[in-house]
Amino acid sequence: MLMKWQASCLDNQIYNLSRARISARKTTPMHRHDFAEVFWIVQGNGTHLINGEQHAMHPGELCIIRPQRDTHCFTGETAELILCNLAFPQTVLCDLCRRYPDMAHLWQAADKLPARVNLRDMELQWLEAATVDLRKTAHDRLLLDRFLLNLTYSIRQRQTDPLRACPGWLQNACHDLKQPENLAQGIAALVKLGGHSRTHLARTLKKHTGLTLSAIVNLARLEHASGQLMNTSEPIQTIALDCGFDNLSYFYRLFRQRFGMPPRRFRLKHFRLP
Repeated sequence: MLMKWQASCLDNQIYNLSRARISARKTTPMHRHDFAEVFWIVQGNGTHLINGEQHAMHPGELCIIRPQRDTHCFTGETAELILCNLAFPQTVLCDLCRRYPDMAHLWQAADKLPARVNLRDMELQWLEAATVDLRKTAHDRLLLDRFLLNLTYSIRQRQTDPLRACPGWLQNACHDLKQPENLAQGIAALVKLGGHSRTHLARTLKKHTGLTLSAIVNLARLEHASGQLMNTSEPIQTIALDCGFDNLSYFYRLFRQRFGMPPRRFRLKHFRLP
């Protein structure tokens, strides 16, 4: 079934923001659109069948739907699956793609499946705040453009994130790990933040990223260390110890592997004057 924008919009709307509720064991009709769409799960669990592939859906998952390309349907699994949906005409998408190549790379990609990400708590808060403005009117092109550009930038950043395919709870835990007080505790802090056993955490992380707990902790520590080297004059040894590296030679080796140069040269190249 092809859903058409002209039949879906009202009063010459530039976009349509709505919420859909899908009951348990109910499946929506298989369909595609001549317009673009982005949706995210607000509540409940379900299944998304798209382009012949089935994906489990959980709160915080966001997916774009490309016009004329993606055929899909939803099935609710819990008492009520609630998703928020933003639809807008293909002409708007084409206009943005002409002006911004990154939009085209995301929305006009030839991949079998469209982009999908698991949103972190901070991103969900931004999304909720942005939709408050969008709900006020469906005729403000500037509001729509701002929303889509910010969303595209966020998705583009996440596509290079090794955690992008992880469940939201694990992404949040790894994000909170970057706080200095958690970095020093390392894996113990990550297990506590994740709220699951160390075994479950390690298995889930390995499944979605191929990384071990030690590897993800070291990535967070190195990211923090690089920021300290660029923005402070703290001694390198102090920075390494504060990040949780007790062995300085091990820190130097990991830093060189990650950034292609030792810490001192990195500081000389990237140091930012206050």
